[in-house]
Amino acid sequence: MPKSFIIFNGQSSAKFGVTIEELPQSSHAERRAEPYQIAGRNGSFVREDGTFENYEQAYTFNTRNITIDRNAYQTSCDIATWLLGSSGYCRLEDTYEPECYRLARFAGPFNVESILHKYGRGTIVFDCQPERYLKTGEQPILAPQAFLSSANGEFSIANPTEFAAEPVINVVGSGIVHFRIETDPGTPWTTFYLDLGSEIQGITIDCKTYKMTAGDGSDFSSHATIASSDGYKTLPKLLGMTNIRKLSNSGNLQGLAITPRWWTV
Repeated sequence: MPKSFIIFNGQSSAKFGVTIEELPQSSHAERRAEPYQIAGRNGSFVREDGTFENYEQAYTFNTRNITIDRNAYQTSCDIATWLLGSSGYCRLEDTYEPECYRLARFAGPFNVESILHKYGRGTIVFDCQPERYLKTGEQPILAPQAFLSSANGEFSIANPTEFAAEPVINVVGSGIVHFRIETDPGTPWTTFYLDLGSEIQGITIDCKTYKMTAGDGSDFSSHATIASSDGYKTLPKLLGMTNIRKLSNSGNLQGLAITPRWWTV
């Protein structure tokens, strides 16, 4: 297997005889901003909303024939099918940042210079979303047993990055489960009232897509009440130190897992 390769949409470039030739340019997102001027004042000012633009990540590669019955042209067609057959944004990993992954799309074109009809050389350019997701953020953080068994349990989560993460929250229990997520001062806290019913069941709250689903895949939002300190139904973001508090009138909470989805740029 080549020492340097990428994995796109679950398939490794090594499968197609693709080797990344060199350390790619370190590309990062651009902060979205709107400059403006004020009459009578020097210089410019800027409005920001904390969001970022997409960016491009390029990889220079070479190919070799990995089977005796495929020449360089045919191998290039195999690679093009792999890249262009993936619709939308897919997971992208490489050997240079093994601790991260990105969401990227390849729209083409895909051109390969043929060398002696046996080898090929070219550049793959991906359109990447701004986030570099940490693989550690894919691991659920489980509420300790002391939190679950206490009438007023509390535990904390520390964000290792400078960027607010939008987690996935999994809740298991029955009755009216009542808990609050509080993050750094200045950021809205969120209180959840979840009517899980008389039988033990699990639900999933995706704070990025605003979807709430029961274990059978049905929409759970009609059984949930969300209150935020900003007056909106704002789902929580994890920034700095986040505290999770179980309120005293909570029902039978048997499990709480938070998959943080840490990210950086």
